[in-house]
Amino acid sequence: MPDLLRTLVNGLAKLARKAAEIGWYTGFPIIFFNLLREVLHHWRAGTFSGEDALVTLALVIMVWFAFRFVGIPLGGSLLALAYIAYSLEGR
Repeated sequence: MPDLLRTLVNGLAKLARKAAEIGWYTGFPIIFFNLLREVLHHWRAGTFSGEDALVTLALVIMVWFAFRFVGIPLGGSLLALAYIAYSLEGR
């Protein structure tokens, strides 16, 4: 019985880690897109402030870390999202 319980606990821990990883990789681009769109909105409205500059720096660092540690799929998708946000904000 203890082996069964240990296996169950290990399986649930592994499942929780995978769920957190999936949540991170789906939530990260959504947050990135929303932040970038807000920064672009402030830039075009003429209300760009120091707060927006810090968010922009954080976004650039996010893209760099995405390319550096995950690779082209995540980094490229973030750049594509940046282009889409820029295109949508131009309307």
